[in-house]
Amino acid sequence: LVDILSYSDAPNLLSLLRQEAATWLPQVGKDPAALRKVEKFDSVIRETMRFNNIAAQGLVREVVAPGGITTPDGVYLPQGPHIHSTIANMQRDPAFYGPTADKYDPFRFCIDADDSGAEVYGRKRYPSAVHLSPEYLSFGLGRHACPGRIFAVNAIKLKLGHLLLEYDVEPYKERPKMIEIGEEIMPSEEIMMKVRRKVEQEIKK
Repeated sequence: LVDILSYSDAPNLLSLLRQEAATWLPQVGKDPAALRKVEKFDSVIRETMRFNNIAAQGLVREVVAPGGITTPDGVYLPQGPHIHSTIANMQRDPAFYGPTADKYDPFRFCIDADDSGAEVYGRKRYPSAVHLSPEYLSFGLGRHACPGRIFAVNAIKLKLGHLLLEYDVEPYKERPKMIEIGEEIMPSEEIMMKVRRKVEQEIKK
């Protein structure tokens, strides 16, 4: 929500997300597969996790092979050390996400998005919020990737959808500061949001 409410055109973004939520949220009870047809929600969630990953580092692995290993590019790693990836830097790398890599673009991963990143993914349709790739490590990669990512993203979609349809949320005039605790990056507990519950007539529209 911090990224959505801090976006330069937050009112329009909120309106578009509400429109999409109104089309799929009523169907979820009878057809859970409707959660897979929410392109804008998927894009916003994926972009938020790309732009503001909860941890600066990740994919921590221990070298356990006796005698160590040599990486494909020739770097030797002895047995014992722990290695990791700098997720925050990778997920804002222009080589992967184009000249707007350091900018929050909520619809970066939509079908009608511009060409920033299209060559990397090599597909007409961008990946969903749970799709794994070497350029997007928020949920890990390979066989050790987060097994609960689909549940987590579906829960976010449902909560965000209900919130936007049943409440008015006021955008921020300027982005609140994030805090760092060790390797974790998160919103401060002091951040406040102005929320107003819609009357029943407004919710039905």
